[in-house]
Amino acid sequence: MTLLPIFEPGRWAPKTNESPFEYWASLSPAAPFFGVAWRFAADPKEAESLNAGMAEMSRAITEQMSKSVKVAAEMTESLATVAQTRMKTAAQAADAAEVVTAKSMQKSVEAAADIGGAVSDMTFKSVRAAADVSDTVNISTRRQVKQATEASEAMGERAQKSAEAAADYADEVVKMAKPSNLFAKAPDMFDDLKMIRGVGPKLERELNQMGIYSFDQISKFTEANLAWVDANLTAFKGRPFRDNWIEQAMSLMKH
Repeated sequence: MTLLPIFEPGRWAPKTNESPFEYWASLSPAAPFFGVAWRFAADPKEAESLNAGMAEMSRAITEQMSKSVKVAAEMTESLATVAQTRMKTAAQAADAAEVVTAKSMQKSVEAAADIGGAVSDMTFKSVRAAADVSDTVNISTRRQVKQATEASEAMGERAQKSAEAAADYADEVVKMAKPSNLFAKAPDMFDDLKMIRGVGPKLERELNQMGIYSFDQISKFTEANLAWVDANLTAFKGRPFRDNWIEQAMSLMKH
């Protein structure tokens, strides 16, 4: 087959009454498959021969495909038969297994029921025994709690009496520790007690009411005397010791 040059302008021009599909199909050597003449064939006769060859090839391919489809259908049918047979066999096996399983489960349930009855009986006996033991323990515990309560109450009463006796003794000791150098009334000469750290106007008035007016008095106090002063304060309890009034008074007397 002799081909014309593909660059020949006349070969590329669409033909009269030629549809777009026919035009584009005619550009391919496979155009005869679509019932269209290849526009680059050497002459019409050769193109016709080419078309006939393509048609024959198409029929051969179609026939071969038909045979392949038939073989595939036969194989599919055979496989379906085998699958159906296997499914039937599996169903029969499942039925047999279900029967065996049901019987086995029934025996297991009966055995479990027997065991459950035995366990329940043992549990009831254990609970009853535990209840008896608990009653015995509760009686003993109640006795012990009662004895401990009575002993605690007795100890509490003794402790309270001891505390009261100690408080009375402390009061007596404090009373006996009253300083002997207190003034009965305000002297002509007195110190500014507010110079002692921690002593303000209110605390100074309370000290004056006790008969304390000078640093000399406070510097001569004993620890017991200072305790008496602290006990008679209406406020600022403990300050005479925390602020070291005796030492402060001695230091102020030197200035």
